[in-house]
Amino acid sequence: MYLVNNWGVAGPAFSDLGKGIQEIIAGTKTPRQVLEAVDKKAVELLEKSK
Repeated sequence: MYLVNNWGVAGPAFSDLGKGIQEIIAGTKTPRQVLEAVDKKAVELLEKSK
């Protein structure tokens, strides 16, 4: 059974953040790159939710 999350439209941004953290640990991206990508995704999701 899978738990239902309450992230709503923000779910993809949290998913991208999790992947980004893995990329930071792997050394393929910097924290700044990850945060910029997540910020961009958040803006896209906010625009879609209007």
